Amino acid sequence: VFHFGHCGERDGFLEVDFVALGSEFCMKFQHELWLSNADDEPGLLMTARIDLATLRCVSYKQADPSSCEFPTTHPGKHVIAASEELPRFSYLMANDAGIRLPYQHVVKADRQHEGRQSYYFDGRSVGEPVFAPRKNGTAEDDGYIIVQVFDPATRHTSFAVLDAQRVSEGPVCSLDLQTFLPNAFHGTWCDEVFAEPTSRL
Repeated sequence: VFHFGHCGERDGFLEVDFVALGSEFCMKFQHELWLSNADDEPGLLMTARIDLATLRCVSYKQADPSSCEFPTTHPGKHVIAASEELPRFSYLMANDAGIRLPYQHVVKADRQHEGRQSYYFDGRSVGEPVFAPRKNGTAEDDGYIIVQVFDPATRHTSFAVLDAQRVSEGPVCSLDLQTFLPNAFHGTWCDEVFAEPTSRL
């Protein structure tokens, strides 16, 4: 396990979502495309429930059927109070078409198994999604998914923005950088800029 979705403690149990990798996983540059052997050992979103009194895992189940990596949630749900509900949605860089590489889908996984959605970036590959909450939004999924997209036909990178409540409808807008940008990952949305006024971004 390298990448976690969320973690919450309730009634003496710890419940955690993460992408689990097989025992033969390695950082092999498979197909000169992805820095892992995900074709052989795909990442799977799993949920584990741990009894904190005994430190034993009492439940371990697959949370989504796709081959995936880099789960993300609403940034306001990374740390929650005991009185708050556990996050319902995770957003995944995934392949939802029965193959494993490349990742060509953004998947909205639903812990309640009612509102799962998926969007296929035909002929393109995607990077790690980032959730940007809508200003004054109240629902957990009221916001946008920002994802880096690479088109091998044009060799251009773009950033696509999807409505998190309507992921399956595809991007509401896209910014084509008109050039190639290497895959980036591990971002979290912040609604403030902390650079100094004289900084060059």
